[in-house]
Amino acid sequence: MTKPIWQAPAINRKKVGDMLVTILSDGYLDVSFELLSGIDGSRAEQLLQKRGSAGAAAY
Repeated sequence: MTKPIWQAPAINRKKVGDMLVTILSDGYLDVSFELLSGIDGSRAEQLLQKRGSAGAAAY
């Protein structure tokens, strides 16, 4: 049995094949969806709502 790997907040580890990948998050930037490229703001909002997230309007 392998020993579980402890995960600190904002640090995620995922096994990809034989490799262990570490993903770091230094926070988030609360900005308008209008700053996104390749998708308009209303479409981004629809996708969040479909996923069950509150979306930007709730903040």
